[in-house]
Amino acid sequence: MKKWTVQASNNHQDHKNALILNGDRCLCRKKDDVWYAYGMPWLDSSGEYINRRVPISCIVCLNRGLQNTVQPLSIFDGTIRLMQRIFAPVWPGELQNQAFNYCEELSSEIPVLDFYCKPDLESVEVLAQAIQSLGEKNA
Repeated sequence: MKKWTVQASNNHQDHKNALILNGDRCLCRKKDDVWYAYGMPWLDSSGEYINRRVPISCIVCLNRGLQNTVQPLSIFDGTIRLMQRIFAPVWPGELQNQAFNYCEELSSEIPVLDFYCKPDLESVEVLAQAIQSLGEKNA
């Protein structure tokens, strides 16, 4: 599965006033029972980086698709998906166990969505509706 970010035009980002902390990965931390994402001080190929902390409402795994669809992942699948995207030791041991437990805690408290999308503005609307419906379920 390949991670994909729309970079063809800033219109996608501007359409919903999206804030990109980092075009590749963010640092996550739980502080006072709230999960936060932080922009990393390393630029990726997109050149997107902001030194800011924001609370996490959901995690979206981007995938290239033939249509725009969003599927919530189970805690198990969310944990596996997060493990594939974090900086963690690849050798077995306590640090790898801690990384798995961290991802499991994060995915059990924050919804993880699998988002297959086309590079169009409809994809922005589909994702926005999915995130909004998560907020309505948690209200």
